[in-house]
Amino acid sequence: MSSVRVVCAAALAALAAWSFRPVFDAEAGLAFAVAVVVPAAVVAAWELLATSVLKRMSGGVGTALALLWVVAAVAAVTRPGRDVLSGPFRLLTSVLPTEAAAPQLAAVSVLSGLTSLAAVHLAARAVLLPVLPASVCLALGLSLGAAAGPLPAWYVPAFVVVSTLPALFSAGTASRARLVVGGVVVALAAVVGPAFGLLGPTALRPPASAQALVDAPVQPKRHTNPMAQYLALRDGRMVLEIDGTASERVDRLGMVTLTGFDGRAWSPAADYRRAAHQLPAPSQGTAPRRETTLHLRLGTPDSIGWLPRPGWPGRVSVADLGFDADTGDLVVPAGQETPAEYRISATEPVVSPELLRTDQPAVGAGRPDLLLPPEVLGFVDAATAGQHTELDRFLGLYHNLRAVPFHYDASDEAPGGNGLYQVSALLKSHRGTSEQYASAFALMCRQLGWDARVVLGFRPRWDGDALHVEGRDVFAWVEVRFERLGWLPIDPSPTREAADVGDEPPDQATRPDTGSVQLPPAHDPEPAPEPEWEAPPNAAVPPTPGPRSDVVLPVAGAVSVALLFAVPLLKAARRRALRRGTPRRRVMAAWREAVTTLRAGGAPVHERQTTGQVVEAVPEIHRLALRPLAELVDRVGFAPDEVTEEMAATAARQLGEIRAQVRGGLSPGRRAAWLFDPRPLVVRRRPVEYEGLGGLRPN
Repeated sequence: MSSVRVVCAAALAALAAWSFRPVFDAEAGLAFAVAVVVPAAVVAAWELLATSVLKRMSGGVGTALALLWVVAAVAAVTRPGRDVLSGPFRLLTSVLPTEAAAPQLAAVSVLSGLTSLAAVHLAARAVLLPVLPASVCLALGLSLGAAAGPLPAWYVPAFVVVSTLPALFSAGTASRARLVVGGVVVALAAVVGPAFGLLGPTALRPPASAQALVDAPVQPKRHTNPMAQYLALRDGRMVLEIDGTASERVDRLGMVTLTGFDGRAWSPAADYRRAAHQLPAPSQGTAPRRETTLHLRLGTPDSIGWLPRPGWPGRVSVADLGFDADTGDLVVPAGQETPAEYRISATEPVVSPELLRTDQPAVGAGRPDLLLPPEVLGFVDAATAGQHTELDRFLGLYHNLRAVPFHYDASDEAPGGNGLYQVSALLKSHRGTSEQYASAFALMCRQLGWDARVVLGFRPRWDGDALHVEGRDVFAWVEVRFERLGWLPIDPSPTREAADVGDEPPDQATRPDTGSVQLPPAHDPEPAPEPEWEAPPNAAVPPTPGPRSDVVLPVAGAVSVALLFAVPLLKAARRRALRRGTPRRRVMAAWREAVTTLRAGGAPVHERQTTGQVVEAVPEIHRLALRPLAELVDRVGFAPDEVTEEMAATAARQLGEIRAQVRGGLSPGRRAAWLFDPRPLVVRRRPVEYEGLGGLRPN
């Protein structure tokens, strides 16, 4: 085998492993390059040495020695320590891009070495066979990297050139015809590759990610719904103190985003993954953004489960926090202490009325399933009457909710709550707190079909460059997603205050407005022309997205991978859908998932058995985690007690322990069979008399 084939095969493997580059943050740089290139270079050097000098080192002995050299090279350049086997799991469960920690780098480095071994051995049989292992490695890299960011524009031409070079020089001296063909291939690769990245399907929609196959492992430290603590914070019954300094003043500090609503309260429904110091930019929106850096000190860290932030966080001084890529929330994981102080850099959108006039609210997943009270529906109809565009309907809703006779209730007697009852009371009495105005506006936006969510946070008080936050500064606002600008913060609470019950407040009694987005008037006399808007000097305009390189994979390969992972994806989607139901449904779903998991692990159980029968049928090792879940299910199914969010969270934790125990006792082969087992997707018909109990029989 010629040296050209060996070098090209190893280079192609290293280039395929380079597809993992977007997975790591900008600081990875040299460490990532060394981890990818060194194993491939070691394989190439060993193969050249074995074929020219050590001719007896061939076959299985040579392969085994080459593998040892790869392992030694990976250990030398990455130094993973005892956590070497945790690298793949960390890549699948961390926020991307992640830091270049040793276990993650070691996982990519081992993959580069194994791909090089396979490519070099296949190169001895045919010049194009090394493309096969390189394509597999490329598919694995793109399954993570394509969702994290684009590869550089040179990647596609380089991959094509390195793949075809052995074929061009396979006969020794290249003929003129082969040189011409090679030049044409290189030219086409240089032109078509970036064009595919710009015009391919992933330029119009975000690519799928292999992380969807693995549940996020981070559980919040505090399971109490933060919105339920609004009244306790405002009245001082829950002590909270935050001090700090900032590079410039901000109007608000967001803490937690609430996306779920069951008619009685808003609640978070986030998917937290382990985060490094550097956090990804918001995935949607082209609005210019302003960056702010805060140094915050928590006087009462035990009162906080989510870290306050001035917008979308970009970098935080504390690692190993939980991060939700949809909302930007930072949560302290269970079992971890809340930091006493931290430094955070974040960006928030800076939008002028003229720029907002060029966009409109984005259509969401649909209207809420709950039937809204007549007061809410009547207000929506009256506020949007005569408005023809989506933006004018949005502005009519916003300005009508802030106009007279509505007032902000700042009295000590102001009631708490943000459910449908409180929203109806707000529209009747025309006074309420920020949580009621935010809940009302978000529900009205969803009723009109737009994406909206509630954010709970604080209004800091400033003394020069220093800020101070107490529990009484708690505040709620709304984020609405626009088609091009992305999620924009909107403060729907009126600025006129009603300090005392029964008083008619004067117009000059006002509170600060926390909305950074400047909204135009509800009615424009003439349509506004397209503005030539320039970002302010301190606004960081996001870069234009670069070309995506995952379209270089053959369509057949993408279809094969999709079919291969269809069952795990459907099972993950089913688990996620069950987690978003009511607390009662989530507890029952946790029990059914636990029975399915135990059955997959070999336990003689099925859904027709009672909870007591299931507990007695499983091995002793599983009973410690299963018995509390069974008792909770019996309590939820057959007792009149109200099912709370804490009970649903407890059921989820017990299910996680059971899944971890069962998975840990399986061999690698049975784990793979469990992953691709389609039987849990089959819907089993339940007896009619047990439908109301979630399929459970009395114990």
